[in-house]
Amino acid sequence: MKRLLSAKLITGIITALLISSCTLGPDYVKPEIATPEGFKYEQKATDTAQQLLYESWWEIFNDDLLNQLILEAGQGNYELIAAVARVEQARAVARMSRSGFFPSIINEPSAQRRKQSETRAGYDGSTGAVYNFPINVGYELDLFGGIRRGYEAGKAEAEAVEEDYNTIRLILETDLAVNYFALRSLDEEIRIVSRIYDLRQEQLELLKSRLQFGVISQLPVSQAIAELNSTHALLFSLQREHAKIQNAIAVLLGKAPSDLNIAPKPLAGDPPYIPSVVPSSLLTARPDIKRVERQLAAENARIGVAEASFFPRVIISGDAGFSTSHIGSLFDSRSFTWGIGPNIRLPLFEGGRNSANLERAKARYAEVYANYCQSVIRAIGEVEDALVSVDLFKKQADANQLAVQASTRAHEISKKQFDGGLINYLSVLDAERTMLNNLRLNSQLRGQRFISAVNLIKSIGGSWQAR
Repeated sequence: MKRLLSAKLITGIITALLISSCTLGPDYVKPEIATPEGFKYEQKATDTAQQLLYESWWEIFNDDLLNQLILEAGQGNYELIAAVARVEQARAVARMSRSGFFPSIINEPSAQRRKQSETRAGYDGSTGAVYNFPINVGYELDLFGGIRRGYEAGKAEAEAVEEDYNTIRLILETDLAVNYFALRSLDEEIRIVSRIYDLRQEQLELLKSRLQFGVISQLPVSQAIAELNSTHALLFSLQREHAKIQNAIAVLLGKAPSDLNIAPKPLAGDPPYIPSVVPSSLLTARPDIKRVERQLAAENARIGVAEASFFPRVIISGDAGFSTSHIGSLFDSRSFTWGIGPNIRLPLFEGGRNSANLERAKARYAEVYANYCQSVIRAIGEVEDALVSVDLFKKQADANQLAVQASTRAHEISKKQFDGGLINYLSVLDAERTMLNNLRLNSQLRGQRFISAVNLIKSIGGSWQAR
């Protein structure tokens, strides 16, 4: 009867404690960040069919090799592989914090041979063996929500690490695309300079033949030789940059540079249209912003953990098993033993530790909140920069195209006038340099336009919809 009353009493205490339990700390509410209604340099759609939503955003460029390279990078880049491992670690930590919701059950069998004390009452100084086969059970009552808040923090932290992975993935994809279009721009520039080099070789041979017949002096020949070698040096410089960018692409793929060889393919055409977004959409599209927001949720939960440390912890522990001095009777019903009861930890005096920990948790939340606001402002600024580049690089390219046409025409006229003896060869070289510079700039601007499109995609989170 006494055992029955004792069990009922303990059950009643546990039930009362569970009913009166609460969750301390503020419930998390995602902060509202004021964002502008639009951007200064928003692109206006000219074709509604182009306003498609892309998850694999690189496919909008319609380049099969780029698609292949980005898929290879997703599988071979070691930084991304490490980020995946960090995600698995964070998820494991979240599962560890979740284990607090369940009781712990431990089996600790033991066997000892022990000599009794000869000076203690009731002990005869004999030596004997003790065999134990206990099962210990412990369960902490989450009366004030400390365990629940801890799990919230661990879960939010795991989600933040996942967004960190998404950030690394987006940076990898866009870096690869930027390097790819820079490489294609150099392909075009090398083609142009190679063509000019071949042209200057032809001009030099023509001038040498004229020199032999005494039509011209040595001066134009020397000038042509100087320009030919200068063009050759420029070609080597461009080839060096080309090799370095191709090596950078190999590293992004997780390959040795010697294992990658990308055939030349000059960049042509215009970059695709990128649909406009509203600033508020960045909060759900950009993984770096989402990462900080999840960190904010974790820090909010840790305030509850810190507040719960001011209150008692109640752990219900019990054990049941067998204990005997004779191994043969270890599992005999008469060897069965059990015990149950609550353990209460009251934080009467901690020397200010709990108060300091709570202050730290609140200050950490304030810090992450400021980081969150700053990340939003920075994102809006990055989109504005990208939109400015997209707009003004296009205008600059249009103006440069007119310069290419005019300088090409001027070069043709100068050659005819030189052949007719109306001008000296220096005028031809000047016209040729101007044409070459405009052609190179035209190639560079085309590359910059594609790169600006990639940077715009990166700035809006890698897609035109929330991941």
